[in-house]
Amino acid sequence: MDKPRTDRLAEFFRRLEAAPGATSMDAAIELLNKTLDAVEDEMTTIQNDPSDPRYDERMKGVDRLRLRDVSQHPCVKRHRHTAHVTFVATNGAIEIRYVKTDEVQFQKYGSDGRGVWDYEPVTNTIKATQEGCSESNDYDRSSWRAK
Repeated sequence: MDKPRTDRLAEFFRRLEAAPGATSMDAAIELLNKTLDAVEDEMTTIQNDPSDPRYDERMKGVDRLRLRDVSQHPCVKRHRHTAHVTFVATNGAIEIRYVKTDEVQFQKYGSDGRGVWDYEPVTNTIKATQEGCSESNDYDRSSWRAK
């Protein structure tokens, strides 16, 4: 019997909280995806296979091809899920927000002790380069919607 999505999400957050902080964006994405896949594999009978007729019912992790920039925050990328937005920073920090209310449902600092938004907003390419990030302005953080 599959566990309800709310129980699976709570277990996902519990496991993420218990895990060590990630050191990079790639490590944070790997942590998110491996943890979510493990929870889904253990708590549902839904296969991680698009040909499974119930595949759409399975919670899915961050797809690197669907990461988007966040305006004035070149060290942060976002990924839109069905009901959540996941933000990951270059330091490995993670924040997950519920789309309908913009409520933060999960937050984890990177291994350097900084959160996703602990970087000063960047408004020029020189400062973005100094931070080790690339700048793009195709996203407005205030609304979480593409311009």
